[in-house]
Amino acid sequence: QLAAGLHAQGVGGSHVVIRSAGKSVPKAIVEDAARIAAHYSKSKTSGTVAVHVTERRYVRKGRKAPAGTVKLDRAETVFVEPGIPERWVQD
Repeated sequence: QLAAGLHAQGVGGSHVVIRSAGKSVPKAIVEDAARIAAHYSKSKTSGTVAVHVTERRYVRKGRKAPAGTVKLDRAETVFVEPGIPERWVQD
């Protein structure tokens, strides 16, 4: 995948964007970003969270949609445990 947008399915929360400069994004990075999106969503206390992943060009605001609401086309769903991956935590 190229630059990707991620959002926890069906709940409020932060959108996460992976900037890739036109290069393919490794699956491990997508999974880490999905965990972060789940962590900052209203599902952060759930065991497993469905997170939609799509290229940035397929993320758009719906007409007359409430703030923070987006529509995704060509999205895949990954299931992750919410949290900040250890390798992303700075001491």
